[in-house]
Amino acid sequence: MIVTHDLHLGVQRSAGTTPTSALALTDWMHKQFDSILERVDEDLVILGDLFDTYQVPLRTVLATYNSLLKWLDKGHNLTLVPGNHDLSTDSSKLSSFQFLAQLLLDHPNVQYVTGGRLITDDIYAIPHVPNQDLFDMELAKVPECEVLFLHANLDNPWACSSDHSLNVTREQLDKLPAKLVYFGHEHHARRLGKAFIGGVQRPTSVSDCLDKKDKFAYRITGTTIEPIKTWDSATNYAEIDWRNPAPSTAQFIRFIGHATPAEAADMAD
Repeated sequence: MIVTHDLHLGVQRSAGTTPTSALALTDWMHKQFDSILERVDEDLVILGDLFDTYQVPLRTVLATYNSLLKWLDKGHNLTLVPGNHDLSTDSSKLSSFQFLAQLLLDHPNVQYVTGGRLITDDIYAIPHVPNQDLFDMELAKVPECEVLFLHANLDNPWACSSDHSLNVTREQLDKLPAKLVYFGHEHHARRLGKAFIGGVQRPTSVSDCLDKKDKFAYRITGTTIEPIKTWDSATNYAEIDWRNPAPSTAQFIRFIGHATPAEAADMAD
């Protein structure tokens, strides 16, 4: 089984972009999604934040639907687990992700997770829920399992008050009856005890590149995690001194260095 998440399709960036580069980023991200699907010849779990916001342009929804429908022709199973960006804070509003899921549920190999439950005999998943209290209740219901999939922060006490995100404390993590707890949501990969944070599969902004690490999707076999490289940092991210803005073929570029107040206008130019 392959797990992917935080793809943020339909992203519309304004900071650090021009209209042309912002559109190019949106188009490139969907091509990367297609590239990931082409490499996945087994069951797939999309663990939240497939879309960048709860409402994305219909052309993004349609393109995503067509990509997934084509992939489903391979005969494998697709599990959709919504993340915080996939759902509106207003429960009366149907999100783009929910709309996509309803279209795909006509296919027999698709399941959409709306509450904590087993998605295979030994893998349990909890989708995004409206608030931390409900999330804590879902965590308390987790049965013994090999792997638990979550879309939440780990050990971040400020998460619950920002961006309707959710949080798992270290104490909660230790009590969870799962051998491996796999997190979507956080954009930089890390490991903490039995928890594994996968990070993004490819950047959506310069901030995703700041760790200067390659990006991966992951194959889950039992409790074994096998990385599948999806983006190369050394080739595609560059930091360039603003005093010497040499040409670069990198996809994401960060200008660095210091400037005096008198140099501020030159730096902006």
